[in-house]
Amino acid sequence: MIEQGVSKIGRKIRNMQLRVILVALLVGIVAEMRSADYEVLRSRSERFFDQQEWASASAMYDLMIEQQPKVVDTYCHAIVSAGMQSDTLSQIRLMRQSIKAHIAFDSIFKGVKRLSFQVKEGTLYEQFLNVIKRAEPWLTRSADRYLLDYYVFRNDAPKMIDYSKRMLSGLPNDEGFLSILAQGYMLNGQYAESVDTYRRILEISPNNYDALLRLGLYYDSVANESDAARKEALKYLQRARKIKATPFINAKIARLSGAS
Repeated sequence: MIEQGVSKIGRKIRNMQLRVILVALLVGIVAEMRSADYEVLRSRSERFFDQQEWASASAMYDLMIEQQPKVVDTYCHAIVSAGMQSDTLSQIRLMRQSIKAHIAFDSIFKGVKRLSFQVKEGTLYEQFLNVIKRAEPWLTRSADRYLLDYYVFRNDAPKMIDYSKRMLSGLPNDEGFLSILAQGYMLNGQYAESVDTYRRILEISPNNYDALLRLGLYYDSVANESDAARKEALKYLQRARKIKATPFINAKIARLSGAS
């Protein structure tokens, strides 16, 4: 029994010694990295990022930020690396660090978008924007603007409708947001709402070429249903032609007019 007790104590001592050695090694590695040349850190971070070794990449980016806290690209890479590990707390910390370093949040949003698509994880960008909205409510409207662009790219009709309405709540007569709302309605099969929105655009800007063309093309698509629809198509396409005549519009008008 005494021998067994001595053996257990010996194992505990050896384990404690091993932990002390490991801690000392880690401290030494971190110290070495902190003193490493910035270009060495950058080279290693690039390798880790390319090889999708996200934890190692994150460690390198943190050290790089310590040395040079105003490099936009480092924050963007660090945020994407954290996102690939579902580490939202680090994403929030990095965003706050970048703001403290007086880096424009637009630069961070654009960089994270570019890198998310680069690693073929576009939803990471969407998730990051939503994380930042919850953590920093004052950035909500800016994040929503970027989310709207993302949903337009994805042709996500319900989200296009939702987020364009959010933006219109502050800018009710913005032609760009109204146009996205109309497109969302059209993609979602809400044709009456889309037509009404394009007409609203024309009330604000009678010579809005895109609205005239889209209304003309919509009525052209249903022109065989009624003479009234054919006349509406002609009306809008003729107005569009006065602004910019194209062979495509000319052909549409000729057909609707019954010309060969």
